[in-house]
Amino acid sequence: MCVVLIIPKEARPSIETLRLCERANPHGGGIAWRNAGAVEWLKTNDVNEIDKLALKIKGELVIHFRIASIGGVCNELRHPFPVTKKASLEERGRTGAVLFQNGTWTGFSSALEFAAKEGHKIPDGEMSDARAAAFLVSIYGHKFLAKCGYSRWVYMNAKEIVRYGEWYKRDGIYFSNLHWLPPAPPKPSVNVPRGRKGASKLSQPELITTNDDDENYELYDMNTVRNYWDVVNRNCRRKPVELPKFDKQTHRVCPCCEGFGIVKRSNRSECCPLCGGEKIIAREELATS
Repeated sequence: MCVVLIIPKEARPSIETLRLCERANPHGGGIAWRNAGAVEWLKTNDVNEIDKLALKIKGELVIHFRIASIGGVCNELRHPFPVTKKASLEERGRTGAVLFQNGTWTGFSSALEFAAKEGHKIPDGEMSDARAAAFLVSIYGHKFLAKCGYSRWVYMNAKEIVRYGEWYKRDGIYFSNLHWLPPAPPKPSVNVPRGRKGASKLSQPELITTNDDDENYELYDMNTVRNYWDVVNRNCRRKPVELPKFDKQTHRVCPCCEGFGIVKRSNRSECCPLCGGEKIIAREELATS
């Protein structure tokens, strides 16, 4: 599961975000931008190089971090791929359009065979589903991607960025997934206080007297036990979600907080970073042209 970032001209990801994405997808990165009526790209294994380039370049960007699935781990299969009949494996270049992918498309071999039967020459060298798709899009157009499984695709040319699949918007940036986010720390467990050393019978609480005759301690404090179950019941009880009225065609329940509007961080609640506490988020339409 790779991750793709679509970055508008007014936003830039922090270096911390890029490092988290790279840590979860460690098999190489890539970045694409527009320049003088064309699209340029760079593939690199240095996240700092991507960060410096993103801060230097003006305009829209697309960034990709790969974790190998189809095609194995190799520098040639880092994204993006130029949308041409050769779908070049070059580390850097300039072209009319490029393609990024997040996901797996198992039907690419059959699609390549079909193209070959129609007389198209299959590119030489290492092959993956994303590279195959870039080659096929150069023949059939980017709308062909709607037939390529459930992957999230990004087609970028000199005029537009077209995305396919469901995306998540965070800090003004579109992410193909949020699996790169670190998991929330587990909640501390609540334990029933255990008896002091020397207890022999659990069914018959006893009093233990310390050296100070004025201070007595009860071995089993039943009030504490009752409070423990109060805490358990309070933490385990989930209140029914009360969602505002919304149009299911344009909005959906937030998948980050599951419609609660808040998420648990350590031992406290915070406003959901995805929906901002609104409990619902806009349902992004498939961008087509």
